[in-house]
Amino acid sequence: MLTNTDESIGEIAGRLGFASLNHFSRQFRRWSGQPPSYYRPKYKLDKPELD
Repeated sequence: MLTNTDESIGEIAGRLGFASLNHFSRQFRRWSGQPPSYYRPKYKLDKPELD
Protein backbone atom coordinates (compact mmCIF):
# COMPACT_ATOMS: atom_id res chain seq x y z
CA MET A 1 0.00 0.00 0.00
CA LEU A 2 2.90 2.35 0.65
CA THR A 3 4.17 1.89 -2.88
CA ASN A 4 0.87 1.68 -4.73
CA THR A 5 -1.30 4.42 -3.23
CA ASP A 6 -1.07 8.08 -2.34
CA GLU A 7 -2.90 7.53 0.96
CA SER A 8 -1.18 8.95 4.01
CA ILE A 9 0.79 6.56 6.15
CA GLY A 10 -1.72 7.16 8.95
CA GLU A 11 -4.63 6.16 6.69
CA ILE A 12 -2.78 3.01 5.65
CA ALA A 13 -2.07 2.16 9.30
CA GLY A 14 -5.78 2.50 10.11
CA ARG A 15 -6.85 0.38 7.14
CA LEU A 16 -4.45 -2.33 8.28
CA GLY A 17 -5.99 -2.33 11.75
CA PHE A 18 -3.32 -0.53 13.73
CA ALA A 19 -4.63 1.59 16.59
CA SER A 20 -2.05 4.32 15.95
CA LEU A 21 0.45 5.51 13.41
CA ASN A 22 3.19 5.19 16.04
CA HIS A 23 2.46 1.50 16.57
CA PHE A 24 2.40 0.86 12.82
CA SER A 25 5.70 2.70 12.38
CA ARG A 26 7.40 0.70 15.13
CA GLN A 27 6.19 -2.61 13.68
CA PHE A 28 7.10 -1.59 10.14
CA ARG A 29 10.59 -0.58 11.25
CA ARG A 30 10.98 -3.91 13.05
CA TRP A 31 10.00 -5.77 9.87
CA SER A 32 11.86 -3.71 7.25
CA GLY A 33 14.66 -2.02 9.18
CA GLN A 34 13.47 1.45 8.21
CA PRO A 35 10.47 3.66 8.97
CA PRO A 36 7.61 3.75 6.46
CA SER A 37 8.37 7.38 5.62
CA TYR A 38 11.81 6.33 4.30
CA TYR A 39 10.51 3.20 2.58
CA ARG A 40 7.81 4.95 0.56
CA PRO A 41 9.98 7.32 -1.54
CA LYS A 42 12.57 4.60 -2.17
CA TYR A 43 10.15 1.93 -3.37
CA LYS A 44 7.17 3.93 -4.66
CA LEU A 45 6.21 2.83 -8.14
CA ASP A 46 6.15 5.62 -10.68
CA LYS A 47 2.87 5.93 -12.50
CA PRO A 48 3.27 5.92 -16.27
CA GLU A 49 2.49 9.22 -17.92
CA LEU A 50 -0.48 9.17 -20.24
CA ASP A 51 -0.13 11.01 -23.54
